[in-house]
Amino acid sequence: MIVDNTSKLKDILVFKPNSYYKFVVLLREKDGKQILQSYNRKELIVRQWLVDSQEALDEMLPDMITFAKLFKGRLYVTVDRKSVYKTLFYMQDMINAYIKQMFYGNRTEISVKQLNKLLASASSAHECSDGDKRWLYDVDTKDEEVLENVEFNYAGNGYDTDPDNGYDYLATFETPNGYHVIAKRVYDGESEDLPENVELKTNALALVYYNNEGDKNV
Repeated sequence: MIVDNTSKLKDILVFKPNSYYKFVVLLREKDGKQILQSYNRKELIVRQWLVDSQEALDEMLPDMITFAKLFKGRLYVTVDRKSVYKTLFYMQDMINAYIKQMFYGNRTEISVKQLNKLLASASSAHECSDGDKRWLYDVDTKDEEVLENVEFNYAGNGYDTDPDNGYDYLATFETPNGYHVIAKRVYDGESEDLPENVELKTNALALVYYNNEGDKNV
């Protein structure tokens, strides 16, 4: 199965100075990746990219697709744009916490693995979103009626016809088992009663690309 949402990235990405979007290639337990058993993990990051412009995306996207194909993994993007400054402050707080633990004897050293996790954690944290936040409706069904209901009545809020407001709905990304419906987070989505097989997520990852053809459950 091949899922390719790369052409829809333009509908959700808005690049601004001192901000970025994070792309990751993930191996997931739900895809039957046997290698995860060795790490006792349900998912594993193969590689990540921080992208701060359309030009950088155009340059990096072929490499992202190559890694996704090579490892038969899923390429995702953060739907919330991240702030460089907030990320740096978040990392500073984490580093200070490590230093205090070492000072008081609660930690004797910081491993390279922990340093690698530092950026991975900071660039995913909701605290580092810069204000351009999004709702992601995770539709876990291929039922077209459910999808249309979510797009129009939930993500689209009935498609507000006021030209000054614009639609809250932005795009629908296909997934192997359903869809990711993305909307501007300018309304209280958490107060809504969602249809069955639909989950509302914040600070979420949207599926960009997946190709498991020839997969031997790496």
